[in-house]
Amino acid sequence: EVNEIRHFVAGSDLIIFTSGAEWQVNSGQDSAFEASTIKQKPQSYWGCSHHSPILVGNTILFAQTNNAQVRSLGFSLQLNGYAGGYTGTDMNLLASHIFQTATIADWAFARSPNQLVYVVRSDGTLATMTFQQEQEVIAWARWDTLGKFEKVEVLGHSETQVDDAVYFVVKRT
Repeated sequence: EVNEIRHFVAGSDLIIFTSGAEWQVNSGQDSAFEASTIKQKPQSYWGCSHHSPILVGNTILFAQTNNAQVRSLGFSLQLNGYAGGYTGTDMNLLASHIFQTATIADWAFARSPNQLVYVVRSDGTLATMTFQQEQEVIAWARWDTLGKFEKVEVLGHSETQVDDAVYFVVKRT
């Protein structure tokens, strides 16, 4: 099987997102990262879309290849005995209707003041997901506007601006 590499996310391991699987790549404990020490292991077989994964703390959110499922991927010591591994959750589980008739067209993440993922749907509406892993909060809402949402971008906070700024491109006639 041939899978297209779509994204790399660096952390304590390198996570490689492909069109058919998610891979953990490292060199083992206390070993330099070089060709002779590299180890790679698939963590799941969901496949990632072309939308860039979002890093929320130590959890990665990614859109599956079908652009209709949002999944999380995070490290867990409970997997594989002492070695641990990466596991994830279907973030649409409690709100599967959000992407029943539309797919993800664009997305962005705002860290402050609230942890919100803004998802522009292919039908021009907007879905937001509140994600606060520490409090075990996952909640979805849908936004409508006069016209259609086309793009979303978040500009991170700075020394002079406390909250992230969220901007939308909306097509109105």
